[in-house]
Amino acid sequence: MRRLSALAAWLLIVPVAVAQGDVGQAVEARTVLASADDDPPAVVDTIALPGRQLLALALYEAGNKIFVTDDVSGNLLVIDGTTHQVISSIAVGRSAYEIVIDESFGKVYVASDGGFADGTGFISVINADTGQLITQFDPGALNEVSPSPGKADAFRLEGDEVHDKVYVSLFCPFCDELAVIDVASDTYTPIEANIHFGFAEGVMAVSTVANDAFAVGTDLDKPSSGSPESWLITIDGETLQVSSTLLPETGFPELAVNEVDDKVYVFMGPLGGWSGVIIHHRPSGTFKTIEHPNREGTSPLVFNPATDRLFSGATVNGKRGIIVEGATDELSYVRLRGDGMNAGAVRSSTDNAYFAGIDGRTFIVNGTTQRVGVIPSATGVADTDGVVTSAIDIDQARGLIYTIHDDEAPRITIIRDGVLPPPPETTITRGPSRKTTRRAVTFRFRSDQPNPTFKCKLDDRRWRKCTSPKRYRALSFSRHVFRVKARNSLGMTDSTPAKRVFKVVP
Repeated sequence: MRRLSALAAWLLIVPVAVAQGDVGQAVEARTVLASADDDPPAVVDTIALPGRQLLALALYEAGNKIFVTDDVSGNLLVIDGTTHQVISSIAVGRSAYEIVIDESFGKVYVASDGGFADGTGFISVINADTGQLITQFDPGALNEVSPSPGKADAFRLEGDEVHDKVYVSLFCPFCDELAVIDVASDTYTPIEANIHFGFAEGVMAVSTVANDAFAVGTDLDKPSSGSPESWLITIDGETLQVSSTLLPETGFPELAVNEVDDKVYVFMGPLGGWSGVIIHHRPSGTFKTIEHPNREGTSPLVFNPATDRLFSGATVNGKRGIIVEGATDELSYVRLRGDGMNAGAVRSSTDNAYFAGIDGRTFIVNGTTQRVGVIPSATGVADTDGVVTSAIDIDQARGLIYTIHDDEAPRITIIRDGVLPPPPETTITRGPSRKTTRRAVTFRFRSDQPNPTFKCKLDDRRWRKCTSPKRYRALSFSRHVFRVKARNSLGMTDSTPAKRVFKVVP
């Protein structure tokens, strides 16, 4: 099991009062003064944001700030990472789902599509240190072939901090679908491409090692066979030249890049009748397809370069996630028990992947042990469109995971990273002997982990929640089997319940 060795082993939490930015509301919060240790992951703090509708979140680690978009005001909120106070609010427009931060230049890029309304699509550039707006781009107006001001009604961003670039993919009538922003100069350059993204809507991934960006779409310059086709689009980061490679299958894609083994992962949804993962090994130009019937839900992908391992939040064959070993392409399945994941992030030092579930829970997968834990929703209340947890980001240095919830209690939940323990063990400490004349019996039991919950079962009855001691009365004169299993605070259950067999005799 991997442990955090370079981080402090103490966590100090101090109560403070927080003035809630431009709304002037006082909110109770707590200040995390030290980083995670080897304790299990757990919620350490909550930042309440009443009256907001939270869409996107990103962390500026160098400045210890949290950036979150609010669709009620159309503003980007800047929150101090120590005091948790909203220190500024910048107008960026409605439906701002994308935030990219370049740490080296201290700049924040926010994409707003105005809820797919004409005249509202633009990219805002903010100084991460001062919270001041630097400039705004209208991608539709910057189209060199056919300018369409305000017509960019859906676009996504992908950052390359090694080369200080932000790639843009957009959807609008007669627009260039691809562009790149030079972070140093904030120069917006359209990329010549004749591509239709369709349902993919410009989903992209970046290899900072190869200095390439990738998307999946339909290459309009290529002849079609008459059936739906998907092409892997590659943008050379040096020349901005575009090339395309026909994928062996088509569908609704999610992309990730393996920068260690120079591979591109394309997870396909069942849109084209096929679902699974396509692994493209770039040096050899070969593809490997692994089919997964009945793949359901969304599938955020995160890659851990430290362990050469890919994590997927896809629910396959009923609520399972996937781990792919980068060197061997070997797949393993883990049980996430969720109804869909909206976002994911990985912390390299612990090999923990965190997935934000649409039901408000945060799922934790450790790639080394393949153990799974879950942080429950604070309220368990979903909003009308079912999106409770919509974004996640990790402060790698401080070992803190930030998720945003947009339900009846909008908030940022802060989770301390840590080591996922093994499932708990359950022990029956007291109960009837193998034979007893008593028809009323009492069992006492415990777990080897703190703050457990238990479920008990007698004979063929259903598992039910219980506490120690557990009493049964008026038992029949026959053989009985009592079972009990513990569950820890991370939802991990004893896979080998404790058992006591006894017989009630006259």
